[in-house]
Amino acid sequence: METPSDWEDRLARWQNELELFEQLDETPWVTLGKAEAETGVSRPALRSWYRNGEIQSRLVDGPNGPQRLVQLDAVIERAAASPRIQRRAER
Repeated sequence: METPSDWEDRLARWQNELELFEQLDETPWVTLGKAEAETGVSRPALRSWYRNGEIQSRLVDGPNGPQRLVQLDAVIERAAASPRIQRRAER
C-alpha cells in the first residue's frame, strides 16, 4: 500500500521531469489544466487542437497515470488565431 510519503515522492519526481522537459525544449510543456488556466482556452478546444494536429502534445507518466502535455507557446499562438477565443477574451 502506498503511503503519503510515497505519493509525495512520486509527485516530486514527476514535477522534476516536467522541469527537465522545459529545459530541454526551451518552450514550456504544460498540463492541459495549466494551459487552460494560463490562456483561458477550454480543455475540449485543447484536445481538438492536438487531435487535429494544430498543436503538438505528448504523453508522459504522471503521478496518477499518463498525463497529456502541450507547448504553452503553441497554445497561445493558436488561441491568437481563433476569432471565437479573441471575442471571448475581449468580454
